[in-house]
Amino acid sequence: MLGFMDYVQHAFYERSHWDHDNSYGTLTTTAQALLDFETPRGLRLNVSSLSAPNFATSYTLGSVGVVDGSLSFLYSSLALNTPSKSSEINLHHVIRGYRQLRELRRPDEPWWWEQWQGGKRTDRKDTLLYGRLFLPNSTLEALYLRRLTPTRQLRISCVSDSTLNNGGTILALLQNDYGKYSTEYLYSTDSALLGVRGLYNFGPDPRTSPSVSASTVASEGSVLAEPQYGRFSAGAELYYGALNKSGGVSTAIRFATLPQHTGFPYTMTLTLNPLMGNLSSTFAVKAGPQLSLCSRFDFNVYSYESDLQLGLELWRLRSTSLETAWAEKLLREGWKRRKARADEDVIGILKARVDQNWKIGLLWEGRIKELLFSAGAGFDLKRRDKVLGARIKTRGDKLSTPGILQLSQSEAKFASPRILLGNDILVPGASFYLP
Repeated sequence: MLGFMDYVQHAFYERSHWDHDNSYGTLTTTAQALLDFETPRGLRLNVSSLSAPNFATSYTLGSVGVVDGSLSFLYSSLALNTPSKSSEINLHHVIRGYRQLRELRRPDEPWWWEQWQGGKRTDRKDTLLYGRLFLPNSTLEALYLRRLTPTRQLRISCVSDSTLNNGGTILALLQNDYGKYSTEYLYSTDSALLGVRGLYNFGPDPRTSPSVSASTVASEGSVLAEPQYGRFSAGAELYYGALNKSGGVSTAIRFATLPQHTGFPYTMTLTLNPLMGNLSSTFAVKAGPQLSLCSRFDFNVYSYESDLQLGLELWRLRSTSLETAWAEKLLREGWKRRKARADEDVIGILKARVDQNWKIGLLWEGRIKELLFSAGAGFDLKRRDKVLGARIKTRGDKLSTPGILQLSQSEAKFASPRILLGNDILVPGASFYLP
């Protein structure tokens, strides 16, 4: 389940018109959500609140062998009027599963952002600040996010920890999104790491051609443009560590259907790391309104080792009782019915995965009245005496969970090990999350 601070950060992206999916780092997001979900362990309590449209707080208390916790604060210069109560949040926004790509959005014109008063410009750059303090080890994480232009964004994340070299590390990321393509430039103080990566989308350029659906017709009766039913994207990344004099490169392609596609939505990706000889292919399909399936095959051309993983996501809905069904039929047509939420009938969401070594992961998430909960377990059928991690976490009146600094797998190559631990380090056990 998406953490509360991540949830607020995505609301900032939406509010500032930033397409988070148009990036090389999110090329395999669907497969990661269906196959790489974490099975929670330990006991953990979270309390979070969007106390004002510009401020959010989160508190965590856990017991995984020892008692620990964290304090988190977030400030946004943009007013974020997004639902924050557990009973009001749409579960589709916090539970990551199959990601349906949207049409590429035309970037805002620079003059759209201008605000004038008395002959002087009064507009300011949209900014997000985030800080998190871990107790009792006094580790500090921070994030600075700033929209420089309608097509450019600066992201700086840092960690202060006495166990790291030089007492901490800083990761700077400059992102450019032009719709048709996107570029990113990275620098990390850990090993003086430099990196660049980019993504190119084949097809119409949203800056010059408006997006249309199959039903978009000109006033004369002719179709304005051919609707796009799918999108083919290709990208690559290159990074080099100046201190350890080592580098790496990877490339990937993706084809995904768009909302105009009339059949089952599906996504295919192929990733290649030529230096390490790793080849990875994924295929994900939304087989039904509540069912998603995914498979991934990894192969190394040097060692001839391979790995196969299968996963699914199933949304369980509450069946309509016979008493409710006949009562609804008696309602008059003129009576206004209460508008139901998109996820009001959801009982829970089941995620499951299995690999060729018969290692199984299960995750059950959902909502019970005012609580959001998540429970998971992992099993190794080849070692039946070893059962890993079972945790239940519930989040009360305000949604919560830490982890805004957690990076994607692609971003992991550029960050220090501590930055990647934006989410809590967990050991086998049982846990409960209460807000």
